[in-house]
Amino acid sequence: HLGDKYSWRYRKKSCEVTLEIRDSLSWAYRYYINMVDTTLMPRVLNYLNASLSIDSTLTGNDLTDFPHSKPFLNHFDSDIEAIKRHFATPIAIFDSVLSYNPFGTSDFESIFHTFQVETTGADLSLFAPPSLDVTLPNELYIKHIATIFRFNNDLVVVELSGSELKTMLERWYQNRFYTIKNEQNDLLKFRTPAYLYYSISGVCHTLNLAKPAGRRIENWGLELDKKYRVVMNSFAARQFEIVENFGDYKMQLIRWLKSSSDMIKYKNLVSIQPARIVEKIVEREKVTIFGKSIF
Repeated sequence: HLGDKYSWRYRKKSCEVTLEIRDSLSWAYRYYINMVDTTLMPRVLNYLNASLSIDSTLTGNDLTDFPHSKPFLNHFDSDIEAIKRHFATPIAIFDSVLSYNPFGTSDFESIFHTFQVETTGADLSLFAPPSLDVTLPNELYIKHIATIFRFNNDLVVVELSGSELKTMLERWYQNRFYTIKNEQNDLLKFRTPAYLYYSISGVCHTLNLAKPAGRRIENWGLELDKKYRVVMNSFAARQFEIVENFGDYKMQLIRWLKSSSDMIKYKNLVSIQPARIVEKIVEREKVTIFGKSIF
């Protein structure tokens, strides 16, 4: 079961049976059997409390042509079918493919803000995408989560003041957007890594890109001196003191996707200005940067 913490390993020469289950997506599905039909198998099966009769005899060190034991395989038929169903069943179904929008807000990032807030009960949510052109297919499977999020992180909560959050966002917006004066200016700093394209959910504010970097946020909707519980992944929280850790990010995400019916509750409430100029530049850069009009 996902989340069980159990580790056992037996090795001898080129014969190996390994079963490792830990509380993370990358470890939970590591189940390797390089060779199951050996004279060592009765000891393995006794350890697993399984009583099977295996008449095979192993000689030498070359195991490549050694036949599989039908009784052994039959014993695990139901488990194999359960695993197939587990991975072959969608964990979420959307009306269409969802794309991240590096120029503004999107349902893609709203799903992750909603997941983070509902799982932790935090006041605010910070999220950055794994890549700028990332998408969620309309039928989402566990394999997609493992592919989209290549690195392991935990889902954590930290406490930050309204002033600290405003300063952080000013820095992140500086890394993400150029200052613009007219439609001929560039907007997106696409060479900045996607994992620094942070957005915040739960705060109404205006991002004025005509202002100098560091002074772009206006109409900030938080009290500067008040402390807020902010949810993010452990990479984003590496410079802060974590007050609560909810475990592996991908595992928690999978559980939430399976059980959630309303996935777009919490959104990025930023208003990017000057709107007319921004819209013109965005239409151009969708094509010049990404090669097609998307988002």
